[in-house]
Amino acid sequence: MRRKEPGTRNHPSVILKYKFRYMQYIGTRILTACIFLLLCTRSLSSSAQNISASLDREKILIGEQVTLELKVGNIDETTTFISNWLQVPDTIHSIVLVKKEPIDTIDVNGSTTYVQKIILTSFDSGKWAIPPMQLILQDKVSGKKVILKTGTLTLDVLPVDVSALTDYHPLKEIIDVEVKTDWWLIVAISVSALILITLIYLLIKRKKKIKPVASAKKTKGTSLQRALEKLQHLQEEEVTDKKQIKSFHSSIDTVCRTYLQESLHINALHITASEILLSINVYLQNDALKQEFAELIRLNTAVKFAKFLPDAGQSKKTLQDAIHSLQQLDSIIQQSRNNAH
Repeated sequence: MRRKEPGTRNHPSVILKYKFRYMQYIGTRILTACIFLLLCTRSLSSSAQNISASLDREKILIGEQVTLELKVGNIDETTTFISNWLQVPDTIHSIVLVKKEPIDTIDVNGSTTYVQKIILTSFDSGKWAIPPMQLILQDKVSGKKVILKTGTLTLDVLPVDVSALTDYHPLKEIIDVEVKTDWWLIVAISVSALILITLIYLLIKRKKKIKPVASAKKTKGTSLQRALEKLQHLQEEEVTDKKQIKSFHSSIDTVCRTYLQESLHINALHITASEILLSINVYLQNDALKQEFAELIRLNTAVKFAKFLPDAGQSKKTLQDAIHSLQQLDSIIQQSRNNAH
């Protein structure tokens, strides 16, 4: 039997063996820690907030509507709250806001997702950009703010194809017309001029005093009453063919614009539909009235410029919408003036 010599544990080979085992132990610990940190990082990144903005269509015809969806996800309401929601102006270049739907909330595994849908339209053809919008999150404890931004969206508005319209005709070449002298017309003008000169001479000679012209009678009723009276007369008109429908909507548009010009002292007869909506936006805080009046103005404008042709039933409904919208708008205007006094 071999006897173990004293001091064997201090032998260099034994020390090297212990050092090797110790390095293995340390390496295992470091590897475990790295894996743990990697899993934590992935967990944190998967729970980070996300934001998006999307259109249900990238191309529309003039006057069609498109839905813009705004979505913000993975919001922990126990530690964070939304300080400033995404803001969409009433007009973006030639894109017009029609309706804003309420913000919906969805709770999944302790995190909240917010979704809002916004209806847009445009009456100008071209490719229009919707710029990035920002949302501000704020920590409830530290007050630290985080800004999230959406990407830029593009909407392509295409012109309406009028090639299928029956009253559409291509341009023709210029035709030379032979000009003939109408002697009977020249004689009639000459005789009329002599008679007019004779009458003026006789009036001056007699030196009759001109009676003062009575001052014109003041227009009766308020702006609303005059507008409603004109709209009531339109109910008796027939709208069976294209020409009558176009004239019918043009009359409704003129009555509405005249009312706005008289009531609010804006140049409503000579500005666009979008400019009218911007001018009276302060009175259209009610979303339902705002949408009804916006659709009324834009529909009349589209029909007047031959961009859209409704049927007779829709035209009569537009007249009723005009009566209702003016009554509601006038009530808001009068209430605002009374509060100011």
